[in-house]
Amino acid sequence: YVFFCGLINAFFLVSQGELAGGGVPALGDCSVAFLGSNIISCSAHSGGGAHAANGAVLTFTNSSISFCEAHQSGGGVCAESGAHVRMEASVVIGCRTIPIFTADGYGGGVFANGSDISFLDSAVVGCIVNCTAYDAIALGGGVFGEESSISITRSTVTHCAANAADDVAGGGVYGG
Repeated sequence: YVFFCGLINAFFLVSQGELAGGGVPALGDCSVAFLGSNIISCSAHSGGGAHAANGAVLTFTNSSISFCEAHQSGGGVCAESGAHVRMEASVVIGCRTIPIFTADGYGGGVFANGSDISFLDSAVVGCIVNCTAYDAIALGGGVFGEESSISITRSTVTHCAANAADDVAGGGVYGG
């Protein structure tokens, strides 16, 4: 089955997901489009604001993902396993990855593994990966990408940071 959903002026506030996608879990063959929408203060193990996997497509236009939190990867957005995320004239702001069940953290704002993410006229602002465990690794305060395609066009990644006791890389963007 292929599922398509268009959300116009939608508003998601203070939602908590158990494992993936605190605000929006898109974990299969589906397409979800957000227009003028806001995802605020959501949390999950991965993809605090939204999680796309297994071929899912998420499109954000004139939308925001704000102050969301993940406990391993993708404080704002997590994309993996062939997912596609498009951000146009949108912002990921104040999101963070604070590991709880693992020492390491990846992608305070956006995390991509085996997926593609594109930013057009968008911004990732004030996002952070903060790891406090001994020998912790923090990668990609703003954007983390591994085995992924990340396109950043007329967009900014600013005031982001990666903090850890041991290994840190890519306060703004990390590609590995």
